[in-house]
Amino acid sequence: MAFRHGLPPAEQLPAIGMVTVEYQRLEAFVNTGIWGLSQIEDKGAASAMTAPLNLPTRLNILRALFRLNHGDEGINKKLEKLCKKIQKVASKRAEVIHAEWLRGDRDTSMMLSVTIRSGELRLNRAAKSAEWIAAIADDISTVAEELKQFYDEHSVAGIELEIEPGH
Repeated sequence: MAFRHGLPPAEQLPAIGMVTVEYQRLEAFVNTGIWGLSQIEDKGAASAMTAPLNLPTRLNILRALFRLNHGDEGINKKLEKLCKKIQKVASKRAEVIHAEWLRGDRDTSMMLSVTIRSGELRLNRAAKSAEWIAAIADDISTVAEELKQFYDEHSVAGIELEIEPGH
């Protein structure tokens, strides 16, 4: 069977959209933590500083600022575990968002993604359902809520999370 490049099937588009929206919300929570911990009041300046940074760099900054402000080792370990969860859902998001979609002769659809694991390049080709993609959006939403709860529990000063959950 021959495959050609195409768009994802229409029934998967809402799930792909939710992955995008939930990930944006998670990134906003990470950024807001950095802004609050660094006590930057000008949101424009704060946004200008974090916008060009990739997620791993932002998470490093968040951890460093939290250590600087809170110093408690137990709390830092909790944040470290949360950052690992964030990196895991970011990897799942990248697999969906950066995938190439292939259409088959019989109108079948496959997602082609390239990942690097343990320094090895892997090519993954598989049919993925809308439910599988929606589960990734749910995972991202859950981690975003855990980060928000972490901020609330540890009174991270200056952080106001005004973004409403998508689900």
